[in-house]
Amino acid sequence: MRVRLKGLNKVTRQRGKGVYYYAWRGGPRIDTDAAPGTPEFMQAYNEAVGKSKPPNTGKFSDLIALYKKSTEFTTRGAKTKKDYLR
Repeated sequence: MRVRLKGLNKVTRQRGKGVYYYAWRGGPRIDTDAAPGTPEFMQAYNEAVGKSKPPNTGKFSDLIALYKKSTEFTTRGAKTKKDYLR
């Protein structure tokens, strides 16, 4: 069974010097020699994802994200949502 890892980013070095995997684009590198799909690789991936920083709070963009998730926004019509997102 093949498991698709969300956000997994594969980077191939120039001139065949190697392949590196990252938990997500710009995220921590998965430091293991195991091939993708093996239990060792899955464990290293889960550890890298666990290192992610908690989202910043107290910013204006956080208020916008909270509003987009609220029922006050989700119950609006499609045209209204489009206008609000613009």
